[in-house]
Amino acid sequence: MRKLREVGAIIFGKTNVIQTLAGFKSDNRVYDRSGNPWNLERMLGGSSGEAAIIAAGRSVLGLASDLGGSTRISAHFCGLHGLKPLLAD
Repeated sequence: MRKLREVGAIIFGKTNVIQTLAGFKSDNRVYDRSGNPWNLERMLGGSSGEAAIIAAGRSVLGLASDLGGSTRISAHFCGLHGLKPLLAD
């Protein structure tokens, strides 16, 4: 986070992840449940809250990891596209 701030990034917030760090829900005992920006009764669909902030029109781009699909799945649930670039060996 420090490096991002040094180059001028504005941090909107931190994402909410499930306690086990695995799964397609964004809830835990500390921050409760993150809802889908289109319908708060529905789940976000992954651990990346960036899809929610982008779908809500508060950001145009997000950078996140996508080990188990957390970026792509939450983007799909929010009506967006999430990309996982392939890394060359």
